Amino acid sequence: MKKATIQAIQKLKEFLGIKTDYELAKILNVTQSTVARYSKGNTSISIDKLNEYCEKENIELEINYKPINKKENI
Repeated sequence: MKKATIQAIQKLKEFLGIKTDYELAKILNVTQSTVARYSKGNTSISIDKLNEYCEKENIELEINYKPINKKENI
């Protein structure tokens, strides 16, 4: 989940053209430290919370699944 949260915040910043946690925090009406914890993966963000944030910016949340390539032990 840690990696998913980091990627979700990165993608949201990219989409909004935002570079800093502070800028995103102002838009989401949360503290900068909250966004920093998400960005570093120290705190996981729920899909519901992420969707709530996206709705504030009129963004549709889309989740895609893909297989993970794992090496088989031989």
